[in-house]
Amino acid sequence: MKRILTVLITLVFAILSWSTFAFAGSNDIYGRNAGTCGDSVKWKMDDDGNMTIHGTGPMKDYCSGDCPSYCGFANDFYIGPHVKTVTFEDGVTSVGTYALTTNGLGGKTTSNIESVTICSSITSIGESAFNRNSVKNIYIYSENVTFGNNAIYSGTTIFGYSGSTAETYAKKNGNTFVAMCQTHTENIKNAKDATCTENGYTGEKVCSVCGAVTEYGHTTAALHHDYQLMNQKAATCTESGYSGDSICSRCNDVESEGTVIDKLDHEWETEYRIDKEPTCMEKGSKSIHCANCSATKDRVEIDATGHKYTHVIQKAQIGKAGREYDKCTTCGSQKNEKTIKALTPQKTTLKKLKAGKKTFTVSWTKKAYSGYQIRYSLKSSMKSATYKNVSASKTSLKVKKLKTRKKYYVQIRTYKTVNGKKCYSTWSSAKKVKIK
Repeated sequence: MKRILTVLITLVFAILSWSTFAFAGSNDIYGRNAGTCGDSVKWKMDDDGNMTIHGTGPMKDYCSGDCPSYCGFANDFYIGPHVKTVTFEDGVTSVGTYALTTNGLGGKTTSNIESVTICSSITSIGESAFNRNSVKNIYIYSENVTFGNNAIYSGTTIFGYSGSTAETYAKKNGNTFVAMCQTHTENIKNAKDATCTENGYTGEKVCSVCGAVTEYGHTTAALHHDYQLMNQKAATCTESGYSGDSICSRCNDVESEGTVIDKLDHEWETEYRIDKEPTCMEKGSKSIHCANCSATKDRVEIDATGHKYTHVIQKAQIGKAGREYDKCTTCGSQKNEKTIKALTPQKTTLKKLKAGKKTFTVSWTKKAYSGYQIRYSLKSSMKSATYKNVSASKTSLKVKKLKTRKKYYVQIRTYKTVNGKKCYSTWSSAKKVKIK
């Protein structure tokens, strides 16, 4: 019985020890992601391992003299495996001794730290502050910083201003030194868009001149699949349908495939529907239609309607002929067309014809048209006649330069201008006059 009890107690202690170690290795650092590291200085860390040390005044010193390898701020919270970047914000005046030096608790170290940013308010970096953690890059924005013994691991690249104490320290201790710009020209590098299955990354801000990383990015969560129903197809009377596939709209991952939907049966209407209207000369047709598709049955012809004529008369006008014909009221076809002669203006008559010395004066009855035309000749046949046009406002005309003691024959007619063309009436009866 005692032996069984001993085994059980040993097992319980083993479980407790394992759970403590496992919890210690979690990303929120023994259940915490923030704490204090000085009288007025605090620390916090986000889920991406970006630590910020903020506040006012000096950071706490964690060790001095001959210290065990597991002491230091980093070891206190077992942050070693989880820290990616460390930023000291303005207001903090010092980095404590052994602050980020760690080598204990399971042999874990802070070797994962990409960069440490030292703000311009830092005036001192304590002994062995970064000596064992193999920080890749340290950016020192203060020109006059004092350094404790072995403050920075020799394999760390130090970024600082030319002529600063950081440059002096680097040359003395064998660190690679990179002269940093006073004003950085920032570009985004290593950015990665999140996908449905993988996290993204906002990227680092990197100076294109000196190579300094001025800001590290953060992880963006995977988008997860956005499954939507695609490729649906409704069933018809002639073709099968499809219920659709569940497909991600972003990456086309297929969550599930759909199923075939059987064809529908025809749903026949009860009334005939006209397929082709009959015309005067051609037959039409009608049939029974399916309400769901274009299928038809029971086609029936419809007789041609035949022409339905009506008599149309278009009256003649002055200068324009008329016409009459029979026209079908359904299709517009025509037959039995006849032309009606164009009308002429009403003629006028000569009122008076008076002879003078080598002249004659003629007058006439006024008509409401565009004008008049006079002609005169020595022959009654009007052969070789002379023509004169007179405006509509006049009712008389004096003709000069005639032959003495000769007899002249005179006529008049009216005219109307239609579309730029003169349409004349018939000539009046001729009158004769003997010139003095």
